[in-house]
Amino acid sequence: MNKLIQKRWIYHSVIWLALITLALISSEGIRTWRDVWELLTIGGGILTGIILSVYTAFYTEAHWFRNRKYAVFIVGTSLAIVLVASLTWLIAQQLTNEYIPWGQHIVNHFVLAFVALGLRYLKRGVVRQYQLQEARARQLESELEFLKAQMNPLFLFNTLNNLYGLNIKDPVKGSEVILSLSDLLRYQVSSADKKMVPLQEEVDFIHEYVSVERLRLTSCNNVTVNVEGVEADHVIAPMILIPFIENAFKYGTHSTQEATIVINIHVHENKLHLHVTNPIVRKQVLSTGIGLKNV
Repeated sequence: MNKLIQKRWIYHSVIWLALITLALISSEGIRTWRDVWELLTIGGGILTGIILSVYTAFYTEAHWFRNRKYAVFIVGTSLAIVLVASLTWLIAQQLTNEYIPWGQHIVNHFVLAFVALGLRYLKRGVVRQYQLQEARARQLESELEFLKAQMNPLFLFNTLNNLYGLNIKDPVKGSEVILSLSDLLRYQVSSADKKMVPLQEEVDFIHEYVSVERLRLTSCNNVTVNVEGVEADHVIAPMILIPFIENAFKYGTHSTQEATIVINIHVHENKLHLHVTNPIVRKQVLSTGIGLKNV
C-alpha cells in the first residue's frame, strides 16, 4: 500500500478525477444514471488530457530544461501539448454536444501544464529552503557542541594549574581546593549536555569558583562579587560566563602586588550584564587563546 501511495501519478489522478467529477455532477441536467455515466466518461477524457499534458511538461522539464536546453524545451513542450490537446479536443467533440473552440482548448492545456510546473518548482523551493535551514541548524548545533567540548577542558586545565602552584606552597590549602574542585567538576559534567541551565546555578558556580581561587590568593588580592536581579526563571547557556572570570584571576592577581577584582552580574529587563574589572599584573601566562573566542 505504501508503494502504491508513493506513485504520485496515482493519487494525482484520483484527486483530479474527484474534482472534475464533482464539478460535472454539480452542473444542471443530471436526471438519470446514464447522465451520470456520460459525465464520468467526459470527466475521464478531460482527466486523460490533463495527465498527458502535465506529465509531458514534467518529462521535458526534467530532460531538457534542467540540462539548460531551453529552446528545445520550449519547442518540444509546445508541440507535445498541442498534439495532446488536439487529440483530446477531437475526443471531447465525440463525447459531448457542447462545442469547445480548438484554440481555447489548446490554451487551457498550456495553462494547466505550466501551472503544474510552477507548483512543482514552488514545492521544490520550499523543500530546499527547509532542508537548507535544517542543515544550517545541525551545523550550528554541532559547532556549539564542539565549542562547549573545548571550554570544559579549558576550565579544568586552568584550575589544575592553579592547584599545582598552591600545593607547592601550602599542601593543606591544596587539599581544600581539591574538595571544592570536585563540586565544580560535578556541576561542569552535569551541565555539559544541557543547552540551558538556571542562571542561579551558574551564579552559584561562579561563587564556588571564586572561593577556590581565594584559597590560593594572598592578602594583597581583593575580590568582590556583586549579583543583582537574578530570578528563578532566568536561564543561560552553561559555562559561558566563567572564561571572563578565569581571565580576571589569570591576569589580575599577584602574590605581592596589590590587585582588586570586581565582578558585577546584573539582570535588568531580561538582559544580563556582566562587568569584570581587574588590573593586568601578569602578562606572561600559559594560555590556549580560545576561551573568549568560543564564548
